[in-house]
Amino acid sequence: MEEQKHILNAFRLNKVEKQDNHLNIEGYACHYNTRNHNYEIVSADSFTEFLNELSKDGLKPVFTYNHNSDIVIGGWDEFSSDKDGLFVKGHINTNVAYVRDNLLPLIEGGDLNHLSTEGWADGYWDEKR
Repeated sequence: MEEQKHILNAFRLNKVEKQDNHLNIEGYACHYNTRNHNYEIVSADSFTEFLNELSKDGLKPVFTYNHNSDIVIGGWDEFSSDKDGLFVKGHINTNVAYVRDNLLPLIEGGDLNHLSTEGWADGYWDEKR
């Protein structure tokens, strides 16, 4: 059986810079042509329409605490697509109570290094699936 490479369904906090009342972050929101932990493969043209629409109106999506939460904790500033995946830059607002009291201590302590971007899968630890 061919070994499958899995990509975590999360945005890895590869670069975090504190600036005024924000944490600036950047990295890949998803990777292309590689199975993720939802057992999905995202094609390189998946975000073409999304990126075209962004360039038309200049609006950027907000960054929420939970996928369908009303708690806005920041925003997405830049999106680009390359051969590896959807590369994003964003910011987390450290003035938001939830960020200041819960997320920031974990990020600064090195205990939180991923933010969910693509959901979650029951077979998360099953690498042979």
